[in-house]
Amino acid sequence: MRINNVSLREVQEVWETNHRYSAASRTPEMVALTDALSKMDVGQAKAIGYDPGRNPANVKIQVQKAAKVVGKNVHAVIDEGNHRVMFSVLDQPMRRRRGTNS
Repeated sequence: MRINNVSLREVQEVWETNHRYSAASRTPEMVALTDALSKMDVGQAKAIGYDPGRNPANVKIQVQKAAKVVGKNVHAVIDEGNHRVMFSVLDQPMRRRRGTNS
């Protein structure tokens, strides 16, 4: 075990990141996606590349989960020819699922 010196600011940033996201969303990919989505405004678009062996539907779901963590509504589209998933932030509020009272 190694003990290193860190700044109080760094501790606070990591704590805020960990506090904001659930345990499932703390992977480096999800943290990068949530940070990118939190900085995006309505009408902006980005793309995330994926390896040819990876399932593009899983990448799309990952983008949608990151958007849910941040509280933004996104539209994600798979571009299989270029091995990327493109997404944009919508101005519409997130849709809520309602259960039926049957």
